[in-house]
Amino acid sequence: MLKKSVAALGLCVIAASGILSSCDGYKKTENGLKYKIVKDSTGGKDVEVGGVALVQMSYTNEKDTFSTAKHNYGNPIDILVMESPFKGSLEEGLTLLSEGDSAIFQVSSDSLYEKRFNIQLPEEIKPGSFTTFNVKVVKVYSKAEIDVEREKYATQQKEMNKQQMAMVDEYVSKMLDSAQVKAQMSKDNALIDKKLKENNQKAQKTKYGVSYLITKDEDSPLISKGDTVTVEYTGKLLDGTTFDSSVGRDPFTVVVGLGRVIPGWDDALQVLGKGDKATIYIPSPLAYGKTGIADPANKDKYLIPQNAPLVFEIEVLDVKK
Repeated sequence: MLKKSVAALGLCVIAASGILSSCDGYKKTENGLKYKIVKDSTGGKDVEVGGVALVQMSYTNEKDTFSTAKHNYGNPIDILVMESPFKGSLEEGLTLLSEGDSAIFQVSSDSLYEKRFNIQLPEEIKPGSFTTFNVKVVKVYSKAEIDVEREKYATQQKEMNKQQMAMVDEYVSKMLDSAQVKAQMSKDNALIDKKLKENNQKAQKTKYGVSYLITKDEDSPLISKGDTVTVEYTGKLLDGTTFDSSVGRDPFTVVVGLGRVIPGWDDALQVLGKGDKATIYIPSPLAYGKTGIADPANKDKYLIPQNAPLVFEIEVLDVKK
């Protein structure tokens, strides 16, 4: 049921009942949201910030139309109700409602596009106009219920990640134990050692055999499996040819240990911490191995040749435990 008492402003007075409402049947909250209650149910849970409302919804303005009935095969959509991004927002309207309620809201199109959609108001939409939302609340999940489900999901995800990490470790260990891979590792390490000697550098080695030089040490906690890491990187062949770089693009983010990057990366990241910079030398079995990476511009050539050791310059921008 409609759960909040809201003030009506700039309205027509119906003296007999003492109710203040606008001439077009809409009421207005103190923040300027125009609304009209279509159905006021009883006994349902209130919509609250941090909770989820399962709704049937449509909206329309001079440019856009949307309907859950048309775009979601007739099914309602779930909305995680956040703090209002601006005064008179749809989020504010939702928190006026409870399970089973339905209402019409008129939201400022200027604010909706600029502060909710984060784009400029389209030319087709008149400044100062409104987007009309028709909303029916089908089901409500409280913030407490959502928090419980989040905790369950987090626990399940951790267990799944743990199993995945164990599988990745087993795969890499078996791979490195093969005679063919051992021979390639020995060959690649000889090339890497030669390169390091030419540069008068002495590297350390990781668990699986990645050579690394820490060029900036922030003495921060080491990255662990399961951490979410954001890095800036440049990848090169041993001869110095750059084949990929995040510089000038968005930094790269990955969960360490799940096998979502080449084994050499998963291995090397665990000797670094937030703010560290390093140069890592990865033998080909811990990179792209005997398959390499074909050049997208020329399928007859390789972006990364077969059995090519790789060099990465890495800066760890952020670590989330």
